[in-house]
Amino acid sequence: MRDFKGADYAFGLDVLGSVGSFAADFGESALIIANTRALASVVAEVVGALEKCGVKPSAVVSGSRPNSPKEDVYRLAEEIAGQKHTCLIVIGGGSSIDAAKAANLLAALEQPEFDIEPYFGTGLAGREAFTGLRQGRPGQACAEIRFNVKFRLF
Repeated sequence: MRDFKGADYAFGLDVLGSVGSFAADFGESALIIANTRALASVVAEVVGALEKCGVKPSAVVSGSRPNSPKEDVYRLAEEIAGQKHTCLIVIGGGSSIDAAKAANLLAALEQPEFDIEPYFGTGLAGREAFTGLRQGRPGQACAEIRFNVKFRLF
């Protein structure tokens, strides 16, 4: 995996301690998305690693339930839009990660009301892909829609 991802990928024992240095590449604050009751010790370790590298956790918010219900995506979009942060850190499985990615996109679109159905949803098989994405306002690092974003897995 290191041959493919290089230094942008970390794995193995004690890997959570490196999350701070990865997050510091994106700025000075991070919104953490995690189901804190089940992952309290992991969240505490990540917060410690962030603070050690000068990254301030802006908040810790609840992640998604299994299968990323759209209500969870909307809730996360509101949290992302309402917080000041330069990066997102998701602690959890595939549903939490998928919900956070979709919520980040919705938050970046700055709609008066979040509606994910035009982008994802039922009855869309065979429909032409939506290409009307626009960038967020300058200065909103988390809200900019760019496809050269670095993804790092822990």
